[in-house]
Amino acid sequence: MKKLLALLLAMLLVMTVFAGCADTTEESSDAPESSAADKESEKEEEKPTDDEAEDDSILNPAGTYPLVKEPVTMTMTLLVGPKDNAPEDMWFFQYYEELTGIHWDVTAILKDDWGEKKPIMLATAEYTDVFWGTSWTTGEIYKNGMEGTFIDLAPYYDYTPNYVREMDAIDGSWSYVTTPDGKNYSLASVAPVNWYSTSTGQINQKWLENVDMEVPTTIDEFYEVLKAFKEQDANGNGDPNDEIPLSGYYTDSTEMRGILLRMFGLLTDGSYTVNGNIALDPNSDRDAVFVPFHERYKEYLVFMNKLMSEGLVDADLFTQDQSQYFAKGAEYRVGTIMTNYSHYVDIDHLDHYVLLPVGYNADEERVVTQGSPIGFGKFVVTDICETPEIALSWIDIFYLPEHAFDILYGPIITKDANGNVTYVSAGITEDPLVASLISLDADGVYIGFDNSTWEPESDEWTLWDWYCRNHPGNGAFQSTISEGYYLNLLFPTRPTTAEDQYQTQLARYERADPTDNSNRGEGWWRWQNIKHNYDLIQFGYPTVYLNDEQQTFMDENSTIINDYVMQMEAKFITGAASIDGEFDGFIEELKKLGAEEYEKIYQDVYVK
Repeated sequence: MKKLLALLLAMLLVMTVFAGCADTTEESSDAPESSAADKESEKEEEKPTDDEAEDDSILNPAGTYPLVKEPVTMTMTLLVGPKDNAPEDMWFFQYYEELTGIHWDVTAILKDDWGEKKPIMLATAEYTDVFWGTSWTTGEIYKNGMEGTFIDLAPYYDYTPNYVREMDAIDGSWSYVTTPDGKNYSLASVAPVNWYSTSTGQINQKWLENVDMEVPTTIDEFYEVLKAFKEQDANGNGDPNDEIPLSGYYTDSTEMRGILLRMFGLLTDGSYTVNGNIALDPNSDRDAVFVPFHERYKEYLVFMNKLMSEGLVDADLFTQDQSQYFAKGAEYRVGTIMTNYSHYVDIDHLDHYVLLPVGYNADEERVVTQGSPIGFGKFVVTDICETPEIALSWIDIFYLPEHAFDILYGPIITKDANGNVTYVSAGITEDPLVASLISLDADGVYIGFDNSTWEPESDEWTLWDWYCRNHPGNGAFQSTISEGYYLNLLFPTRPTTAEDQYQTQLARYERADPTDNSNRGEGWWRWQNIKHNYDLIQFGYPTVYLNDEQQTFMDENSTIINDYVMQMEAKFITGAASIDGEFDGFIEELKKLGAEEYEKIYQDVYVK
């Protein structure tokens, strides 16, 4: 009986075990394995055919158009200018919808409003699938990536072969888009060809002749010239009191501030935000420094306050906007222009101006800067985007020269010396108000743009406004590959050295009809820039990403620190605060606000 009972229990146990195995075979890693033959058979049954796999993708094979098998609608945020057409009316978006099969519902934001609207869009989660050409700090990129608002794009690089190719061609490029967590939350712009510096300001040579002085090269000489402009009838109109020796604006731009700080030997763009108030000191092995802590910052304030108190700089510096500033320049009242393009300020007297790189003294090199060849944050995909692969396949075509050209210039039309016209972008459009006309010589060699067909809608329109009317240049120009680079790829006969480019732009300026402000203005600025600035160019503080602890500090303190600098700087320059009596207190307050830690963080992450 005992043996029978034992046998029954054993059989029951075996049956229970097998029943358990039968219930858990698909879930348990301890389940018996099938034979290799069985496995291969199962794989073949599960594996879709090529046709089935292709049907699962919403994209057509790479390199074919349209990009998608069925029309797709996505959403985009794009910066625009006040004179741009609505995006839905731009030739650019209409054409690329037809080409790619992708329609973009565009939220257009004026460039001047972006700083105000950006945090609101993020805080309310009322944003679009992508942001194109919008500006971000590295901290914003990293923070929004860590929080999941911006997605990591690296897993989608199979859809961006053109972008990857261009990035791989420049050493160190990936560091500009790689955050401390190893992710890539944005695509970058790539600019391997650039002959031009950032602005150094321009001075009126005719005024210099009228006061019998030379172009200044040092701060002391610059002061003496401004003083002569003020005290004598520099513009020659018989009224010695209507000249403004130096003008510009601080209200919505840091361009003038950057120009002036560079005169004092600080390698900076003048920004209060992106790497705000961090400069490199070329006289101390390019050390990174917080601008107000540098000994020459106080000298800069004293100099500017002196100009203000003596009436040598525009009294409206901190209240006027760009349009008010341009209006004064158009009246021929401004002797020194503190913006990149004097032909936008005073086109009627273009020949009177010359670029003005001024140095601290005769013993130091003048400081002229150029932007980085890699620009981060140019294209961002958000967490609400359901098809990142489509968004990235779309932007990737603009890393090809023929499409990068269209972002500002539209399709290409060429005209040779005999007047023969070729529509290089055949089948797109032959409208000269949308396309760009390129002049070739008798041998078919590239000469340059022929903008004689442009039609300003008013006296206030510039060539830039005209281009951007039908193209998203205000937000997206050079957001993929740079102008000089894609023009060289499209036109192999185009100048490929600074010297050749110098001669080409000089010829462009000299060849242009006196009434052709577009070609004369662009040719003048580019020729002058290479002539006076090219050999002086240096790169400023690079793009850096901070770790979580550093970024937390910046999020809590950066705006407070830099806003305080901005407010006190205006007071010191205008005389509302005494430099002698209050500067030391200003520095102490900055230290209380955390400026020493702020500086140290940027010094710690900076790699020379």
